[in-house]
Amino acid sequence: MTTAAAIPPTTSATLPPVALYIHVPFCVSLCPYCDFVVFAGAAARGPRARVEAFVAAVLVELGLRADALDAVFPGGRPPLETVYLGGGTPSLLPPDALAAILSVVRDRFGVADGAEVTVEANPGPDERGDAAAMRATGVTRLSIGAQAMSASGLRRLGRRHRVVDVVRSVSEAREGGIASVSLDLLYDTPDGTLADWIDTLEAALALGLPFMLTLRKVILPQAVRVVIPPTTSNCVSMFKDTSLASTVALPELLKEANNAQALYANPSPLIGAALVYVVFLWPMVRLVGLLERRLKADKAR
Repeated sequence: MTTAAAIPPTTSATLPPVALYIHVPFCVSLCPYCDFVVFAGAAARGPRARVEAFVAAVLVELGLRADALDAVFPGGRPPLETVYLGGGTPSLLPPDALAAILSVVRDRFGVADGAEVTVEANPGPDERGDAAAMRATGVTRLSIGAQAMSASGLRRLGRRHRVVDVVRSVSEAREGGIASVSLDLLYDTPDGTLADWIDTLEAALALGLPFMLTLRKVILPQAVRVVIPPTTSNCVSMFKDTSLASTVALPELLKEANNAQALYANPSPLIGAALVYVVFLWPMVRLVGLLERRLKADKAR
């Protein structure tokens, strides 16, 4: 068992944490493009499920981490501003398990008033969980793994749910009292078409969500564990004919990716982390901000 002494110490110069991520590694089935740590099938539900044992271990680990932080910050720590349960499919957790985890988080780390507490969910009817029960435990935001909003796109990605399940997930979240809902979408998928991407964007925007997160599917070769940079022509073609073209300046957003193309020709392990940020995370952060501003402007009209 891990002990508090075995946890790497936090230096006194480090600020206390204000965010907490908890990985819940269970899914009903494995998606063919996913390379996260996931246990599926019998490990996720049924008589041989490991969820209960996992939750017990997480509760112990949370206590140990809190003990280690208390030793470094004896004068106290600010409460967390963000708690995020990702996966995997955290919505598979029974309500009592989710409540137990969040209760320990509140008791040992503190959660600020108005903090965002997010749970990722798959939209399938047997996966999305009970939104009202989640809200009762303190969840304030649901991140729904839609990935595509067309039947053909979902088939290509090997997803179990249907488009109507995404719509119902959003509706149930709102009815359950979770006002903040976001969608995960994948673009530039193998054999995907511009028409599919436009259909996905328009269907997602029609849901009237206040926030939407768009991700690029990235394939990581076994020999070189760095992100393959997208080309300008490839990414711009996915957006230029959509209604977002006037506000999303993709050449500007992706100039970092273009600059990284030369680095990828002779990659070094030392630049791997930088490429992950420059090529993948930073352009997407910029895109999220632009999408959010566009949606706010549309509502203001």
